[in-house]
Amino acid sequence: MNVVGSAGTQFPWAGFGSVCIGARGMEVSDGLLWVGTSNPFVGCQIWVTNGTHWKRANLPGFGSSSNIATRGITVYKGAVYAEAQNPSEGAGVWKYMGPTDFESMGTPVNQAKWVQVNAPGFGEPETNSGIGELIPFDPPTDGAAIEYLYAGTWNGTGPQLIQGILTMDFSALVGCQVWRTNGTEDPGDPSRLIWEKVMTGGFGDRQNGVMLSSAVFKGNLYMGTQNFADQAELWRTSDGLNWAPVTTTGFMDIDELDVSGLDNGYMWRMITYKGALFVGTLNPILGCQVWSSSTGEPGTFEQVNVNGMNGERTIPIISIEGIPITGIDQYGVRSFAVFNDWLYLGTASWGDWVDRIIGTDYSEYVGCEVWRTDGTTYIPPELDVAKTVFDSEAGYWVDSLNVSIGDDVRFLCAMQNACSASDMTGTVVLDILSPSLAYANGATLQFPNGTTIDREPDYVLVIPIETYGMCTALEWDLGDLTLEPGERVTVEYNANVVEVGEDINFLFAGGKCSETGEYGYGWDYAILLSGPSGKSSDSTGRTKAVYDLGESVYVTGGGFVPNSPVDIYITEDRKWYGDMAISPPLFATKTVDADANGAIRAVKVWIEIHPSGNTT
Repeated sequence: MNVVGSAGTQFPWAGFGSVCIGARGMEVSDGLLWVGTSNPFVGCQIWVTNGTHWKRANLPGFGSSSNIATRGITVYKGAVYAEAQNPSEGAGVWKYMGPTDFESMGTPVNQAKWVQVNAPGFGEPETNSGIGELIPFDPPTDGAAIEYLYAGTWNGTGPQLIQGILTMDFSALVGCQVWRTNGTEDPGDPSRLIWEKVMTGGFGDRQNGVMLSSAVFKGNLYMGTQNFADQAELWRTSDGLNWAPVTTTGFMDIDELDVSGLDNGYMWRMITYKGALFVGTLNPILGCQVWSSSTGEPGTFEQVNVNGMNGERTIPIISIEGIPITGIDQYGVRSFAVFNDWLYLGTASWGDWVDRIIGTDYSEYVGCEVWRTDGTTYIPPELDVAKTVFDSEAGYWVDSLNVSIGDDVRFLCAMQNACSASDMTGTVVLDILSPSLAYANGATLQFPNGTTIDREPDYVLVIPIETYGMCTALEWDLGDLTLEPGERVTVEYNANVVEVGEDINFLFAGGKCSETGEYGYGWDYAILLSGPSGKSSDSTGRTKAVYDLGESVYVTGGGFVPNSPVDIYITEDRKWYGDMAISPPLFATKTVDADANGAIRAVKVWIEIHPSGNTT
């Protein structure tokens, strides 16, 4: 981090001259910019500038090197409050009690004028090692004009979270919390304030281990989480006590689709701009995303950026049989700011610190970027994409089809240039078959003029995809084809049903606008239902495969006879299909009735957990 002021005020080396490795939070108060830093060597530091010079406003670590980082920093009732992450003793909230004129600040006496106003970790130091967000909010529906200070906590240490991301094992998390205070002093200790807990357990999902972002919008307090297990979540409250979900799937709300693995893992930053709420995500697979809504209501958020800001993928990950697999450049929206009526956005790109942790050298290919918008609508090149499967009994193409093991099916992949005035070239088609299907050749390509030719895929690869298993990837490179506006090209091919399941089969395609050189993308999916199927879940119906001792096991499924009894067995984890006998051990059994649609939804089956902690 380089700190630059007017001539003669630039520090001689990085990190404010004291090896601060990150500027984690910023706030403006009394005409000064306050910056909270991360410093695991001597403790977090608060730096203040009047625009020309910088001064440190606290003792390193507020007097303890265990306070390693300040993320949350805000102004509440005229005073500056700052968070201190402390993995060993629990997070602290500190209030500045010193002078706020720049001339008086920075002396050792005034640097010591911070008071911790909460019990470490709010009395739960093992759960609350840090605070991601500090934000004032006056609930308009609680019947009283009282402004509270809200604190969204950070569960788990930095190394635990990094290890969890690398191994997809988040068992160390128990769920973030939200605490609030109205500023009333604790009679037993006047230096501290009275706090109450208004949310615990990560909104019912322990994988919501970190509160990362917050905003007040249209009378509601919004808070966003980190969740790599089943996507980051956004929740809101109007009374400050009762919370409702806005999205629990990282905005990728598709009823039939389990989107875990598409990795909107952070709701990283939030801001209000021109009457709308903007949320920026971290997504290392698809690239950072920005979602916006003018109402904040569930189901109203729309993505308003191109994945990764421009879709660039220049990180060389691997090559599979000659196919280069590249990684996204800009994976996170790290900061928002409104300046001169523009909304500015700062990205997170692959960093040297990530390279050092996992032993790669990707940072040489990328760097962070700054983007801005004035709120006007940008229409990117569009490639309309549709995937269907042929229903031989009905005689037409459908989005979903009931099949049996051994059936042959035929898929249709259609790509249409939806640009109004530009040709599209360089079309690439990537089709993903679920583990229940095997590619069976017979591929044909139909050009816009109706001519049809045999055209097998350029590549057929069997690849593992997290949460789905061993899938077959088919790629057609149609780079020599030009699609005029409104023209479409189609690919058909055969597949064979080899396993039972409720399977989603994806299609991705992209093409380049010949006028601007920009790429347009699209995706779709077709569903095959090959008999009844079920999955272990949590109480909301979300897929869940690992449980803690004492947690209840729920089952969700479909494809059963409507309004009929369904026998549920919990046994060892393996493939079960056809007439296979269900053999011991049986950990639990239960009979329930399917609904009118032939579905069962989040039925509690088992409370006592097998010592292995695993279920199917």
